[in-house]
Amino acid sequence: PHAELHVTGVASKPDGEVAGRFNDTVKLDFETSRESDAFAKQPFHYEYQFDLAPGQYNLRVKADAGEGSFGDVEMPLSIQPWDGRRLGLSGVALSKESHAVTDLASDLDDSLLEDRRRLIAGGHQIVPSGSNRFHTADLSLAYLEIYDPLLAGPNPPALTLRIRVMDRQTGEPKEDLGSFSLANYIRPGNPVVPVA
Repeated sequence: PHAELHVTGVASKPDGEVAGRFNDTVKLDFETSRESDAFAKQPFHYEYQFDLAPGQYNLRVKADAGEGSFGDVEMPLSIQPWDGRRLGLSGVALSKESHAVTDLASDLDDSLLEDRRRLIAGGHQIVPSGSNRFHTADLSLAYLEIYDPLLAGPNPPALTLRIRVMDRQTGEPKEDLGSFSLANYIRPGNPVVPVA
């Protein structure tokens, strides 16, 4: 059995102007119908990366597998600017899955990896989740990057990160995971600190 999943994404500015788009086809091949049936029973993880300038967008993604089978999702997307001159923090990517990577693989230049930027921190590649909802028994991971131009200098500062989980409705803290040192995540001379 063979199938093709056609995925289209459009990022629009608040005035409706299209700022970026992508089209992709995922080819799925299975040796037996049993493999095909097993695949259909599991969530399908899909990633695609494309460049956008900092700003506010509306992202709409459509997936079409033919024969009336399709999906459509729309959500806001905010990309904050960073000028490289001050301390900054990326958005947070949530995940339920990670994979160990070798030191050699983690040191590879992302430009060699087919226009994909992997989320690697502390020897693990984080696989972004398509959902922000987790069950109590789920593995819950977060990936973020800290940007500090002083890390590229001769006397880099020490960095710590404090994590608190807040109640969305009340704004009250639910759990304080405390502060921890980022010394093991800092790469000498690199102003970007990936943290998982």
